[in-house]
Amino acid sequence: RNPVRLYRDIGTTVFRSGWTNDAFLFVLRTGPFYNHQHIDQGTFWLADHGKIFISERHGSTYYDDPFYQSHYTQPIAHSTILIDGNEQSQRVGDPLAYIPGLEDHAVIHQFLDGETAAFVSGDIGKLYWGKVKAMRRNVLYLKPRTVLMLDTIIPDDKDRDISLLYQAGR
Repeated sequence: RNPVRLYRDIGTTVFRSGWTNDAFLFVLRTGPFYNHQHIDQGTFWLADHGKIFISERHGSTYYDDPFYQSHYTQPIAHSTILIDGNEQSQRVGDPLAYIPGLEDHAVIHQFLDGETAAFVSGDIGKLYWGKVKAMRRNVLYLKPRTVLMLDTIIPDDKDRDISLLYQAGR
């Protein structure tokens, strides 16, 4: 099977070089909430040669941890984008297939998979409290082991401080 997959309904794109344990792996999240409410739109994971380089914050004991809701489910615990230094820059979007008409969530805007490259563009701007007119996370995957990521952000009528946040293990 093709190791590059788009799961449009849940807003997840997977770029893999193959199915071995040392394969290159890049996963991008740009879609509606599906299973549980992590505010993680635009987050991504990167692994190669059996090592995880970028993931999400670890170390919580979930519900026994008083910081679980305030930190581990928020943008600050994910590899995403913060605005004006706000650790809780994003808001919760509507869940997948919740109620007809309630479709205010991140979406995959474009996807293309070819023989030597693949591309995805996720629109996550709706979830930033009106502080941006548009925000897209664009990823070009040059097979088998190269990823180029370009974020395009148009702020609202005020200047904004935009921070790219990466949860690197070390």
